[in-house]
Amino acid sequence: MLSAEFRAAYNLPFLNVLHDGCTSGSGKKGLVGTSASFINLSWEFVNTALLVTVYNGSHESCKIKMLITSRIKEFYGIDIESMAQFTMSDTAPSAKKVSKLFEDSLPTDCAMHVLNLCLVYGMGMRENYETVYLLDPTTNKPKKERRLCTVGGPFTEGATLIKKVRSLNNYFNSPQRTERLAKLQQFYCLPELKPIVDCDTRVASSVTLFQRTIVNYPAFKAYFQHCESYDDPAVFEKFTFREWRLLVEVEAITQSLADLARIDVQRSNQVSSDLIVLMKFALDRLATDTFHIYDLDAARPPKTHEKSLPRNDIQIGALSEKAMICVNRIKGQVLKRLPTLTDESVVILLLDPRTKFTVDSLIQPPKLRQEAVVGGVVSDEGSNVTAGLTEDEGDVDAVISKGKNLHTDVDTPTNLDLVPSVDDKLVMCGAPLVASSSSSTPVASLHDQADEVLAKWYQHSVNWVPAALQQASDDQLTEADFTKSLLVRRRNDVCWNLQALCEHIDICHWYRETGAATFPTIAALARVWLGRSPSNAFQERVFSTGAFVMGPPRTSTDNRRAETQVLMMHNRAEIRRMEHASVRICEKIDHATSL
Repeated sequence: MLSAEFRAAYNLPFLNVLHDGCTSGSGKKGLVGTSASFINLSWEFVNTALLVTVYNGSHESCKIKMLITSRIKEFYGIDIESMAQFTMSDTAPSAKKVSKLFEDSLPTDCAMHVLNLCLVYGMGMRENYETVYLLDPTTNKPKKERRLCTVGGPFTEGATLIKKVRSLNNYFNSPQRTERLAKLQQFYCLPELKPIVDCDTRVASSVTLFQRTIVNYPAFKAYFQHCESYDDPAVFEKFTFREWRLLVEVEAITQSLADLARIDVQRSNQVSSDLIVLMKFALDRLATDTFHIYDLDAARPPKTHEKSLPRNDIQIGALSEKAMICVNRIKGQVLKRLPTLTDESVVILLLDPRTKFTVDSLIQPPKLRQEAVVGGVVSDEGSNVTAGLTEDEGDVDAVISKGKNLHTDVDTPTNLDLVPSVDDKLVMCGAPLVASSSSSTPVASLHDQADEVLAKWYQHSVNWVPAALQQASDDQLTEADFTKSLLVRRRNDVCWNLQALCEHIDICHWYRETGAATFPTIAALARVWLGRSPSNAFQERVFSTGAFVMGPPRTSTDNRRAETQVLMMHNRAEIRRMEHASVRICEKIDHATSL
């Protein structure tokens, strides 16, 4: 399968190689795993586990890399290094060193891990420290000290708040308490939402825990106001009003990044251009002067849930002192860990017809990074990146303007009177309503032909309303519905809504049905770059079953056979797909023979 896809990619690197390693608690047993992901010729996302092998030797990066390449060569007879376009691991320095040893590939960060790191530091669960030497006044000699250096200052209240919220929800770990809480929710006509017991330790899941706790606030309050003999009212009384206030503020501050880390980056069919748009939107929300916080005292009908509980707009200046520390800490982590403009992001956006006309706006640094540059907060490296952006902006604009300046006559959406007007600055406006035009200029050399293909691609625009209507799973939706949701009007200009395009348009479906036939060479590049994996969530799921391979010797199987069983279990969906494809090919051959 990989060899066939490699040939279809013109023997150019196309794979995402996801690798990881772990050891047992005693450190005596180790495990090395590797997976691959890509978009295949049918424009479907493929995730396949390649390696889950026991390795108890040295953890030197060069030896781990050699083990990965040699074992895959032994198992499958392929050179994985020549196929790797992107390599990804978690944020551990040792794993990142292995990624860099794949010389012709591009090491990429796992967005899920990076976003969780921003949250774990922002919410006060971890601190940055530095070692400094200070002059001891008594001995008059330098003295080594470890000093906290987290941007934004210490935030011990955040970690304390998370522990209290977990304790409150974990209190309802018995059927007796859960049943009594449910009866109170029914009696007071409150939402019948169960507390989240033993919440996932990932920080983004803590935000989900916050949201459920806020919705259940009146139910918890009623429960502990009428305690039974077996109840402990101190569990609820530990919360002060300031802490409940801080809870709704921290939830509003962290919501955008948490949704991204918990949901979007872990989707198996998430194309890289969608992630860039969603990341831009999340960072713009973090940089805004207004936050949408839950109304703690709002009425809660029985059907209320986390998405429908009313929120109030509050200016950043009205946040509490502790909430402002949380804001500054998260912004500091975003500036430190999330990349700004990269060459790869420009390529990805240019290969997606939904975003190619708006590259210049999508690659602009978020407002919080611009403020940091003005205030002198960003490091020299960050300043250089921003400076490089301003130098290269003219070139990008010149490229994009080839498509923007066209006046063409291809079909545009009807009923433009239905397009709503928006004043919200967080709505990301895409390209204006332009269409494609053809050029009949004769070409001479191969370079001229390539230039002509690029020129046609830059000029080509798509009416996304019929495309969304074709892809919609709901037959009740009409063209008017998509006209209202996909288009926005701002200052009398009608533009595409980028967030809505990412939500309703499956770009792989568009390439499969239309784009690949019209622009085959562009499609070949898009399969590689749009398929850049956003996270190593699949590899972590493979690793979750690694204990079967690392377990003690058993009479029924050995480690090599156990490894094969684990790989087949995780690849069962792809194996079924290949079996169905082979059956269809055989049926076509039989039909041709019978004729």
